[in-house]
Amino acid sequence: MRVIVTKHRIYELASDEQGVPVEQYFTGVTLPAPLPGSGAKVYDTADGPVIAMPSGRAERAARKPRQSEKPQP
Repeated sequence: MRVIVTKHRIYELASDEQGVPVEQYFTGVTLPAPLPGSGAKVYDTADGPVIAMPSGRAERAARKPRQSEKPQP
């Protein structure tokens, strides 16, 4: 079973559900910065299409890179 967790709902899909890469699903559309190249896919659910990012990537994509104040070698 494949599970997609969103802010408002949990979706359970068949484990063989492949999804469509966002770049293919939204052909010709300029996507927000975190999506292209992130591995995000669109899955069809009973509530309509849902975009899902691989686990862990959503948090990393949303964070800004660390800015160290220490001198770098």
